[in-house]
Amino acid sequence: MRSLVLLLCIAGAIACRGTSDHYTGFVEGEERVIRSEVTGRVLEVPFAEGDRVEPDGIVARLDDADVRTRLEAKRQEVAVAGAEVERQREQIGLIESTWQQDVSASGASLRQAESAATLASRSFVREQELAKTGASTAQLLDDARSRRDQAQSGNRRRRLCAGPHCLDQEPWRSCGNQDSR
Repeated sequence: MRSLVLLLCIAGAIACRGTSDHYTGFVEGEERVIRSEVTGRVLEVPFAEGDRVEPDGIVARLDDADVRTRLEAKRQEVAVAGAEVERQREQIGLIESTWQQDVSASGASLRQAESAATLASRSFVREQELAKTGASTAQLLDDARSRRDQAQSGNRRRRLCAGPHCLDQEPWRSCGNQDSR
């Protein structure tokens, strides 16, 4: 009996040698999720299901009309903003020019006030001398004193407005009037 079992095993081994190997199981492929970074209508897919795709290859072409429209709108917004910047620069130039003219006018006004104060002071001194000799009246002396005091007061006010602190102010502000234009 032992020899019979051994003989059957050898015969079975010889019989199995001629046949191919069979295996059972499942074949699983590697799946990848592909997604677009932008939304849009798919125009073309150049690959069929199961085709090999190279790394960084294009797997679909999207309709970019919406993106191009938004891009053009943004370009127009940039152009409008650029025009606004240019308009603001021109406005600044106008304000600076006007401010320089105001400074020049203030300087001329200051020189005029200084001249008026000098003239009023000289007239007062002359009137004082005439009043001492009796050639002028007290009323004329008082009038000359009043004109001198007014001229000196106006001169001081103009000097304050034309002083360095006024030149440092914003161009749209004027001395004595702090309301914006």
